[in-house]
Amino acid sequence: MGKGSKRKKKGGKAPEVSISATSEIQMPSPSITPSVPGGLSWGRVLFGPGFVVGGLGLMQLFYWSGVSLVYLGFSALLAEVCVEPWMNKRSPWQQLVAISALLVLASCFTIGIVFTRAPLGMQVISRVGVYGPGSKLHEIMWRPRYAELIVSIKNPASIDYEQFDASLTTDLVIETLRQVGGLGTCNTAGIHPHVDAAHSQLMHGDQPVGPVDNLTSGSEYWVVPFDKNDKPMVPYSGGADWTYRIKCDRIPAGSQIELFGALVTLDERGYKDHTISLFSPPRSAKWATIKASYQTAGHRRTVEISECAIASDCISR
Repeated sequence: MGKGSKRKKKGGKAPEVSISATSEIQMPSPSITPSVPGGLSWGRVLFGPGFVVGGLGLMQLFYWSGVSLVYLGFSALLAEVCVEPWMNKRSPWQQLVAISALLVLASCFTIGIVFTRAPLGMQVISRVGVYGPGSKLHEIMWRPRYAELIVSIKNPASIDYEQFDASLTTDLVIETLRQVGGLGTCNTAGIHPHVDAAHSQLMHGDQPVGPVDNLTSGSEYWVVPFDKNDKPMVPYSGGADWTYRIKCDRIPAGSQIELFGALVTLDERGYKDHTISLFSPPRSAKWATIKASYQTAGHRRTVEISECAIASDCISR
């Protein structure tokens, strides 16, 4: 070793090396859910039921708008069950029960109200009866020119038909039609304005002989009003019409109303030629047509049974 060199001692201290490292551990801060005012929360919960109830009420006036509102309410209820915090705290099976209950209610509404069938049935009988002078059938003074008309209008459904409004036509003239049976209360009248029957009175000079409209005298008169096109406005006076209107407050489920009327075979040549009788010999009708509208569960329905053959059971589609 050279002079002046120093030898490091074997057990000497090693130089100190200081390493400074600073690390920060970020802890996740707890999430804060904004509080919802109590009134707003309850309003959100009641949104769906409110739409369902409101839609059911609206169906009485605007059927399809009400149906849409009901379905919107069911959709809101389903969303509440799936996302509302108070429902998410429930067990899965409780949520499943709630969802199933909503689907069942929506299905019952669809099948039981929206797509329920409400057909109309009708049976018509017509015949020519021979009755003695002065005979009355259901308070109708029977004339030799009459043929009988018996109509049964049926409600085969399991729900009532309300605000029933129909028009009945046959291939013959209907002189009169009235209700004779059924649970509902009905009114009938020709669809054209009523023209009073012409009255007859036998006279001796300027003095009346016997009562007015004494048909034993052999005289009977009618008035036939004509429009500007020279067409008869009604077949003849006294209530006769080609079509009769039938209005009933309701036809209960599974029931029917019974109508009885008098039909006349008209010879229109008698309008112009007074040597020809206005009436042909009586015959049975061949068919009857009914056009009806009625309300079921708030839904206004319109149906038609066209040219239902006599003595047949017919039903609307």
